[in-house]
Amino acid sequence: MKKTRLLILTLAIIASASVSMAQTLVTSTQASTTVILPKSDRVKGLVIRPEVGVGTELLSFNRIILDANGIVAYQFNPYIAVGGGVGLEVFGDVWTSWFGNFRVYFSDTYVSPYIDLKLGSQSKDFMGSAMLGIQCKCFDYGASLST
Repeated sequence: MKKTRLLILTLAIIASASVSMAQTLVTSTQASTTVILPKSDRVKGLVIRPEVGVGTELLSFNRIILDANGIVAYQFNPYIAVGGGVGLEVFGDVWTSWFGNFRVYFSDTYVSPYIDLKLGSQSKDFMGSAMLGIQCKCFDYGASLST
């Protein structure tokens, strides 16, 4: 039992000495460090973006809504994309929609927040949607409000 305690104490002393020396070496350098964030894969050109979502009604929460959209957009630069799409919504009935799409990204990195706006027609009615989200590499995660 004493040997185990002595071994643990010795390892703790060696580990703390190693850490304190590493900290001394790091803090004694005069070099400046810059963090380089990796760039996104968003380049100028045509983009095809499938979207699948699950939601509920905001006030009553009594129905589950399944949503699937296909969007074709033109990416003007790493920040702005404009296009159009078609979609299906299922919540008891099946609704079809077509819409224009405008998306703005806030940074040119792999993790980037964005705003996505959709305006169009859904089964002969007006359809509008605003989404706030975040893109992580090639996946988008967001929350939207729709009419």
